[in-house]
Amino acid sequence: MAQPIGWSRRVLAATAMFAIILTACGDQPLSDLGLARDWIDAGRTPEDERRGPQPVPIDPNVPRAVTDVNWYNGWAPQVAPEPQQVVADVWAGSDGSDFFVQASPNEIAAALPGIKVPEVLPPTTVDITSQLMYEGTSGRLDNDIVATFGFWNTEAYSVTRATGQLAILSVAREQESVPAADDPTEGCARFGDSDVSSCEPVRVAGHPGWWVSDIDGDTLIWLDTEYRYELFRRPRLDREMVEQMAGSMVPLGTVRPAPTTESA
Repeated sequence: MAQPIGWSRRVLAATAMFAIILTACGDQPLSDLGLARDWIDAGRTPEDERRGPQPVPIDPNVPRAVTDVNWYNGWAPQVAPEPQQVVADVWAGSDGSDFFVQASPNEIAAALPGIKVPEVLPPTTVDITSQLMYEGTSGRLDNDIVATFGFWNTEAYSVTRATGQLAILSVAREQESVPAADDPTEGCARFGDSDVSSCEPVRVAGHPGWWVSDIDGDTLIWLDTEYRYELFRRPRLDREMVEQMAGSMVPLGTVRPAPTTESA
């Protein structure tokens, strides 16, 4: 059963707020409190050493290609050939306390064969963050949302998400039958909850999709083979750009690191 729209974002927000309260109570490092620093600390961390090459210069009037944007987690030098081993390896490299675990794009592509990301991004995109989502502290991927990607208009985590993020892509394993193409309203009944204020059936690159609005904002949802994609837009990003992103999906496994500024 799909989680209500916005569930993963609310879990993330609650985790961040809890961390702020804890840090206000003393000087104990967040890592000592068992919280995932990569998600709640806006400052620089040792994880920054994994950052890949810096992106090419931005033209504010031209959408960016995903191959020209920096991935915050860089590319892992080695990835196991079996998806379950990749899932276990990423979990083993975490502190074991957070649902969201930072993972490189090639790790996510190996863990979730066939997963896609937008090839076309907003013109001001600078960084992409990427995580696998686990079920509590079990070391197993969640039963619904399994990966998330954040698209930032500044260096990731250098400011708050509300300030620096343009959009969030959540990817779920689709466990239910795809609604029939001639009955597009089925998805509205399926993905709606008490917070949904509107739902508009659409087509996304030939696949059934829905614009869903709730108390968090607007999310474009669509189904593609075994995955369900939920692309949440921040207010600074218009619906047209979100639909361009959704219509440009390519396999994550085909995406390669951005060129260095010297070679661009």
